Amino acid sequence: MGLVKNITHMTVAGVLLVLSMIPAIGVAQVPSLIMQKYNPEGYPDVSEKVFLQLNQDLFLPGETMFFTAYLINGVTGQPSGLSRLVHLMVHDATGSLREHIKVMGDSGVVAGSYTFPQNLPPGNYTLTAFTRWIEGFDPVPYYQTSIRIVDEDTEPIASVKKGSTVTFYPEGGALVEGLTAKVAFLLNGDAESYTGEVVDDRGEQIASVKFNKLKEGAFTGEFMLQPRAEKQYKLRYRKDSAEGKTVRLPNVQEEGALLTYRGQAGDRFRFAVQASPKLLKNKDNDYHLLVRKGGVLVSYASLGNIKRNGSLAEIPVTDMPRGLLEAILTDDAGNRLSTRWFLNSMTTANLQVTGLQKVHQTREGIRLDIRISGTGGQQGTLTAAITDRPMTYSPNLEFSMATPGRVSGNSETAMLKEFDTATWLLALPPAQEVKVVPNEENADALESYIKLNGQITDTLGNKVNESLRIMAYSTRQDQLYAFDTDENGSFSIPVLFRHTGIEEFSYQIESDRKDLMLRFFDTLPQFEISAPAVPIPAREVIETMLKRKEIEEIYSFFDSSPADVDTTEKQSEIFYVPDFSVSLDKYMRVPNFKEVIREYVNPAAVRRRNGKEYIRIFNRETKAFYPKEALVFIDGHPIYDMDRVLNLEMRDLERVDIVQNSAKLIKYAEGPERGVVFIYTKGGDYKPDKNRDQYVAKFSGLSEVQEVNIPEIEKSSPKPYFRSQLLWEPYISTDASGSATIEFETSDATGTYYLTISGFTKDGQPVYYSQPFEVQYSPAQ
Repeated sequence: MGLVKNITHMTVAGVLLVLSMIPAIGVAQVPSLIMQKYNPEGYPDVSEKVFLQLNQDLFLPGETMFFTAYLINGVTGQPSGLSRLVHLMVHDATGSLREHIKVMGDSGVVAGSYTFPQNLPPGNYTLTAFTRWIEGFDPVPYYQTSIRIVDEDTEPIASVKKGSTVTFYPEGGALVEGLTAKVAFLLNGDAESYTGEVVDDRGEQIASVKFNKLKEGAFTGEFMLQPRAEKQYKLRYRKDSAEGKTVRLPNVQEEGALLTYRGQAGDRFRFAVQASPKLLKNKDNDYHLLVRKGGVLVSYASLGNIKRNGSLAEIPVTDMPRGLLEAILTDDAGNRLSTRWFLNSMTTANLQVTGLQKVHQTREGIRLDIRISGTGGQQGTLTAAITDRPMTYSPNLEFSMATPGRVSGNSETAMLKEFDTATWLLALPPAQEVKVVPNEENADALESYIKLNGQITDTLGNKVNESLRIMAYSTRQDQLYAFDTDENGSFSIPVLFRHTGIEEFSYQIESDRKDLMLRFFDTLPQFEISAPAVPIPAREVIETMLKRKEIEEIYSFFDSSPADVDTTEKQSEIFYVPDFSVSLDKYMRVPNFKEVIREYVNPAAVRRRNGKEYIRIFNRETKAFYPKEALVFIDGHPIYDMDRVLNLEMRDLERVDIVQNSAKLIKYAEGPERGVVFIYTKGGDYKPDKNRDQYVAKFSGLSEVQEVNIPEIEKSSPKPYFRSQLLWEPYISTDASGSATIEFETSDATGTYYLTISGFTKDGQPVYYSQPFEVQYSPAQ
């Protein structure tokens, strides 16, 4: 918690008062009640966030979406080392889960892909990215964005004249009796411009209002107001010469406090603190100012009493994290009285791109020189995409605001250039109340494990009400797992996946019941889908997409092939060194396996208990048989039906191996030591039962990642060469000077293309660049 600082000065009514000369404080100096609410014990010093860049956000069924996930430290913005595994969930417009994608990467960057099914219905789809570390937070800071699937039947929605809606954002979070504050608002409407004023309940004008166009159909505005509790206020607005509309402002609170941001003065951030007359009557109550980043406490000060005419607090800028910060005013009990978000952008990184012209020719080789410049770090990791489809989404608001005035093509740019007076920041969502204690499950996430969750039920799907032992053998990993369920038959264990595809687990349940089954499932979080929908493009855009896809398929020049993944099936064998082994080819004189053990397998013996026969293995160390019956595997399948094992026909068997200590093989579960018998049939394809699915559970591992393989153009070739995706490069690393180079070629498809580059510098600064360019046909080519 070394980031926590103390506020050293407060100005009251123009007089500088020294509150504390302690330059920095530790967490122990924050009152315990406040610490418990805003930085509880065990709370991590760092949080984690995910940002996504897509190759595009308009797709046809059957096309491949490429994405890069940046995992960053929620406080510093630097690459996060907490997680390597990223989960991406795809939901349709109804909220139904369509796909759960799992990809793994390194150094805070994870690249992945997903090919949409050919039969996927058109519509808007929401992408939600998270890690298991993030999932441990409450609420979970997911990253959400949207894509749209279109097909030949998709028709743009006819423009409909709609009404208008207004949302108010009082600075500090509320209107409080007698406290002058700025009130911002967002108006969604279909007019080109609006005019209006604020009136009281008698219709008298209280304040004039200026409307600023944020983007098409959206306007922001602000006004100053000193409300009275006995009055009701309204915003009256009108478009053109139409009759005006009125909408009520939030009710005025009789008691409360306001925290307002006054900007940066030198090396300090300044805040005005006001309290209502009722609140000021309580002389015994002290007030506290907290500053958090990513839900982590980074600065604190005790303000004492708030003066009747207000107080001015100053926070040192030194060592303060960049980006959006959350200032919180609380009382002694830790009750949140007011919240104000503000921006620390003392250093900025600028992404410069040279080599891209307004117009390029078909089949032209282009080299782009990229350089990250600015006062901060320059080394970084970037993703570059060039497609013929305009990106309709804007970068995450926090991502944009960290580089004010430098986000090309972003609708918020105009607001960001005059950030101190902008009101858009007031529209940010409430603070994330993060409460997490690092535990074994979170630690598993750090090691990139996939949590293997499951439930034992009967054949009708009813849960069991007892704790049971499960033996599960992974056919893809050659690994035997033993684990115990809880008292309800549920379990959750970490399994390390380093391959793609479906994992099969052959299993047996240690129980006398024959009607039990094992079911694996993914525990997926539930959340509200809040990403704005991608609008339906114009009909000519859809027709161009369909035409180019058809040409690409005909000539197969755009080739996205799966990465090299070994999907061949092999004979499953657990890795072990047997203590005893015997080949059975020459032993044909006994009828079944029971007699094989008696005649030829010296370390094993058949015993009878409670009317049932079982196998026991001799322990060489204790010079006695293990008291626990042996584990038995046939061709990699754990088998607990000893009658079936002992009656195996001799003519079907090839080899028997004995491992005299099960502790050599088993992961996770602790239990009594026992011997292990491995039986191999001549066909190597023994199935425990006719209904094999009852003994095999499947679980989805990592998702396959495709690559964009773009071959070089044969300049003299007469064949048409069409591509909608000219470039996808998810791992661009700049050198110590912030420089990198990327190269690509245009195709024979003319029209407008869009270059998008985004990423993070090594010291945590986000960078973003977007630029369209034209490709024209050149007869010389």
